[in-house]
Amino acid sequence: MTGASKFPNQIAYLAIAVGSLAVACSKPKPDAAPVTTAASAGTSAAAADARPTVLDWVDHFDACSAGYQGELVDLGDRGTRDRVSAPGGSVESRERDGATWTSVTGRALDVTFFSTDELTSDAGIVVQARVRGGAAKSASVFLNGRSLGALHFARGETSVPRLRAHAGIVARGKNELSLRFTVSAKSRETAADVDWIRLGTEEGDATYAAPTRQDLLSSVTIQGLARRSVSTRAPGQVRCSGWVPSGSTFEGWAASVGGEGEAEVWLRVDRAEPRVVGRVHVSPDAWTHVSFPLGDVAAPASVELRAVSAPKGTRVVFGEPRVLGPASPPPAAPRALAPTGNLLVVVLGSMTPGSISARGGRIPTPTLDALAKGALDLTAHRSSGGTAASSLASMLTGVTPNELGMNGSEITLPRAAVTTAVAARQAGISTAMFTANPTTFEAFGFARGWETFAAHAPAQEGSAARVFDDAAAFIDAHKDGRFFVLVHARGGHPPWDIGADELRAMTPQGYTGRFDTRHAAETLAKAKRSAAARIFTDVDRQLAFAMHEHAVAAHDEALGKLLTRLRAAGRDDDTTVIVVGDVGVDPGAPFPFIEQETLEEPELDTLLLVRPTKALGREPARLDAYSSSVDIARTSLGALGLAPPSGMRGIDLLALASASARPRLAAIGARGSVRWGPFVWSSVSGRDGKLCSLAIEPACVSDVRATHPIAEQVLHRVAFDELFAKSKPAEADAAPVDEATSAALRAWGRARPERKTR
Repeated sequence: MTGASKFPNQIAYLAIAVGSLAVACSKPKPDAAPVTTAASAGTSAAAADARPTVLDWVDHFDACSAGYQGELVDLGDRGTRDRVSAPGGSVESRERDGATWTSVTGRALDVTFFSTDELTSDAGIVVQARVRGGAAKSASVFLNGRSLGALHFARGETSVPRLRAHAGIVARGKNELSLRFTVSAKSRETAADVDWIRLGTEEGDATYAAPTRQDLLSSVTIQGLARRSVSTRAPGQVRCSGWVPSGSTFEGWAASVGGEGEAEVWLRVDRAEPRVVGRVHVSPDAWTHVSFPLGDVAAPASVELRAVSAPKGTRVVFGEPRVLGPASPPPAAPRALAPTGNLLVVVLGSMTPGSISARGGRIPTPTLDALAKGALDLTAHRSSGGTAASSLASMLTGVTPNELGMNGSEITLPRAAVTTAVAARQAGISTAMFTANPTTFEAFGFARGWETFAAHAPAQEGSAARVFDDAAAFIDAHKDGRFFVLVHARGGHPPWDIGADELRAMTPQGYTGRFDTRHAAETLAKAKRSAAARIFTDVDRQLAFAMHEHAVAAHDEALGKLLTRLRAAGRDDDTTVIVVGDVGVDPGAPFPFIEQETLEEPELDTLLLVRPTKALGREPARLDAYSSSVDIARTSLGALGLAPPSGMRGIDLLALASASARPRLAAIGARGSVRWGPFVWSSVSGRDGKLCSLAIEPACVSDVRATHPIAEQVLHRVAFDELFAKSKPAEADAAPVDEATSAALRAWGRARPERKTR
């Protein structure tokens, strides 16, 4: 119906106005006393300016949807397009007459849509569609597998055919709508072009006119005062959905064009009765200012502007409608742009936060325990990529892996990417990176921008801890100047450096398996490729976890020695220390510890500790804040007093004052995942994803789309916009893998680099 606009490069983290499907259903229960606030134009202007915009019907109308006399499935809507398929044929978006149509080649068009309410009627359901006929002259309509009848149209003509089904229900939650065209199975002609499909009740005019952008958006002048507005006929509604923080308020103006009428503002939250948050009588004589508190929400929600009643030809108008969040707290610390501090970033591989003693786990980590007491401990940190390399790439660039093209192990960090290392060197800061992970070796582009770069292959004796010694030596050599040091440590990833005596102590009595420390990653990779349980038995698993825990504890000890050297160099007080994980470990995975290249939550759950310098004045705290790999780049530059380059995502965690919910993206290959609050949406190529709620089920197994249609639509739209509908990512070069790097990758559990995935 309307053309899609390109989504901006950066996410608006406080909230994204996301549209959901509109439906006219049962009357909601009103709040105790919803009231209209008639106020002068300046009453709340100052307060509104200080509050973040959560939803905006005018400036972000692309993220809203309109409904009139029932359910409207707009095939031109960007949140609907990737739910459309043509089994045995193809679909293509085309612009015609100012609208976006779906052109269907083949015999079928299938659409998945989600409704917030059940829609049924004793008189049956009316189905209408705006269609331009092609090779087909009719289409049979099926709703959730049940035949409703047929729509008839003519070749080359645009019409709005209509049918009345005596039985049919639009279910609450997921619905499947199918059109079956009468064309030859071998036809390669366009069967039909479809703009929109409406499912409603018998009420209303037979000649239905779907609300369009041009129809809804305009500048309306009342008594000489013009306001940008959204307007609709009665009964109609315009709905926006997104994450609505507690303490939010709907603000706007109400009036009418034509006669007088009644308007309401509704709030819808999953698994709760819809409620009226405010009512207002509208007239063409004056603007009425309205301010309706939305209450304690803190969840994905829909806010709906409804024209309840008005004479025929009258339009109910909402001027400058917005939902404003609570006032943002001031930054937790003043952000000076010229500090004299340094930065040490330690990235630990393959480690689960819940397994270490700093978070109540069984692995003793006294260094991390002590560090957490003096740091910001961000307990809801999430990796942005399903691999260590893609996660680290996001930490260095502040850009998501799919935008970088870092979705396969054969890909290098794009040359055009601006990294924190480059920014620091341009500011005259000495930089160094030391890595024990072969997927971040020079062949993969990670050496660019560093003054000093050193890599240690996993087959080398004692290589796991050598990166810490390198970092300590570099700090000693540069203690009289400013420095930025990054250590990418092996962490809990095999192979493991374990002495013979230690290995005997942890090996089960009478063990006769072939699992050993130096070839552990190769053994796991081989077992994964062949799915051979005989190669990796339960006893092998027991030994592997013991080795993993030993490695994590050893890395904690090595980190402690590095921090001791930092203090000995006299640079502890003016060095910000960041300790972060690249990817986590899924204990339930068949072959743990090597990268599974999935986007399961245990593998994205990682550690993050940020200990600022004393000069930054930030007190230690444990925050359930929503952070991800992309935030490390801004935080790093903030600690060094450097401004971020354009295009860098994320936030400076050192200035974070509250745990505001915001979407966090993760991607690998064609898979994508979005986590917002307790909800996780995941899919392949944006098709028919799964939604789970960690608040309901920490294992994130059950699909809750049917009971949480609003959350599904909010997260689905973010995923579609940010992971699947973007322009082609930056070109990344194929990695020039030499013999030494290939050997290191084999020892790491990668027999060869995988094929590049886009």
